[in-house]
Amino acid sequence: MNRIEELKDLHLQSKPLLELFLSNVRTALVEGSTAKLYRIVYGVKDVVISYDSVIDELFQEIDHLREALEWYATPYNYSTEHLDKYGHILIDQDGGKRAQEALRIDK
Repeated sequence: MNRIEELKDLHLQSKPLLELFLSNVRTALVEGSTAKLYRIVYGVKDVVISYDSVIDELFQEIDHLREALEWYATPYNYSTEHLDKYGHILIDQDGGKRAQEALRIDK
């Protein structure tokens, strides 16, 4: 399982907790219990910090994957002018290595 799949799994697992949180907030509001509402909201800070770090990690992963994708999308890497200079086309020499590294696939 790659890191994105792990993060998706964590997100799916947290959905029932979100529903419980919202239900508890609604109940506290209906009951007019500020003490209960304070206890519920007080724990939100840790959840927000946790999600913030997950979002940062996802942005890093997006940047990592985008870098590899941009390399494959660059026409220069397919140019036959490299045959005269290097004896091969850059994309052929790569053999998918950049994609495998970006996807963290071991070969």
